[in-house]
Amino acid sequence: MVATGRQRDIASYSLCLVAPGHVENCAGTPEETWTVTASGALKSAEGRCLAVVDGKPEMQPCAPTNAQAWDFTLAGNLVDREDHECLSAGGTGTEPDGLSVKACGHNQPNQIWSLPN
Repeated sequence: MVATGRQRDIASYSLCLVAPGHVENCAGTPEETWTVTASGALKSAEGRCLAVVDGKPEMQPCAPTNAQAWDFTLAGNLVDREDHECLSAGGTGTEPDGLSVKACGHNQPNQIWSLPN
């Protein structure tokens, strides 16, 4: 995820989605490793998937449900297939306080994610 505000170095420019489902400075740990499954689930290295339950992101055992299915848009949004809302980092600056799903905005830095090829 791209952090907002003035950035002086790469380390403070990007943040990583970390299992168990929060955002922090990237450190190259296994908790930052995610796989996109054939069904569109975001599966962590620990084997759990990011789901939306009662309008909030949470980690749960992987299962083939729409609650765990995400679409990655060309603009970099991760869109929940069930509610069609974007995965969003909370907080401000380079220290988001958690994740939420909100209406997708236009080029909002807290909603732009990068997935590996």
